[in-house]
Amino acid sequence: MKSVRLSLARALVAATLLTGAAHAADKSPDAIRAEALFDEGRRLMQSGDFAAACPKFAESQTLDPAPGTALNLATCYEKAGKLASAWAAYRSAEAASTSSKQKDRAAYAKKKVAALQPKLSRLTITVPGSVSVSGLQIQLDDQQVQAPEWGVPVPRDGGSYTIQASAPGKETWVLRIDLARSEQNLVVEVRPLADAPKAAPQPQADATTPAANPTADVPTKDTPAPTGATAGKTQRTIAYVVGGVGVAGLASAGVLAILGKTQMNKAEKDHSVSESKKATNLGNAATVAVSAGGALVATGLIVWLAAPHAPVSVGTDGTQLFFNGTF
Repeated sequence: MKSVRLSLARALVAATLLTGAAHAADKSPDAIRAEALFDEGRRLMQSGDFAAACPKFAESQTLDPAPGTALNLATCYEKAGKLASAWAAYRSAEAASTSSKQKDRAAYAKKKVAALQPKLSRLTITVPGSVSVSGLQIQLDDQQVQAPEWGVPVPRDGGSYTIQASAPGKETWVLRIDLARSEQNLVVEVRPLADAPKAAPQPQADATTPAANPTADVPTKDTPAPTGATAGKTQRTIAYVVGGVGVAGLASAGVLAILGKTQMNKAEKDHSVSESKKATNLGNAATVAVSAGGALVATGLIVWLAAPHAPVSVGTDGTQLFFNGTF
């Protein structure tokens, strides 16, 4: 008899395992993920971490909607102090439970909806007709507030919100508000939007003004173009400098020649070879100085002659003849 009972027990366990395996095989990947998220949400809620638990229940409900998940999500929101979210989740759980004929769950959810109703905080965003310009958009944080919601008291969780109103050609209107967790009816009226500053017109180029060309050598009223007389004066100055250096070279050649002559006379008198070499070197230096000085004098003369000269005018005062010009 004992062996028969043991065999029956083993058969029952095997049948249970097979049934569970078959049930798991029938589940979709989303249902498996939803179940894992639900279990994690239950664990977090039991530990008091509602901020982490609520998103787990919400994602599980999205993947595989179920009345039990909706109730757990609503409970989590309520414990976290998000009364508007809890109220909406209880309403969803009531509808799902009623649809699946789970009367006890439906009754419980309905009772919670009625209890939370008077505790809700509501936010009303009104848009006067004078503000409702073409293309007007209202945002509550990152959520678009559609026109049918304007002027409607909508249940909201307590906390801080940013309201923005924008429209083409208008400056954005921004308002920061704080809504109590419960039992506050806050009405916000959107203010008229100021016109956005117009962009400054771009200056147009004057048709009579030549285009700027930084590389062009174009004289301006502040920098007069050089005239022939000015250029000639500069060229003649260069001629004077070059000629002066040439004259100095010729003078040096004369001095070297005198020194060389003196040195040669001494060498001949003393019959000294070294003194003779010194005289020869001085003579060579004098020759080089004469050549260089003469070349510079000639170059200066050529530059002077090639320089533009101002016209020469001849005049008389009745008693004498005078000339005026640059020579």
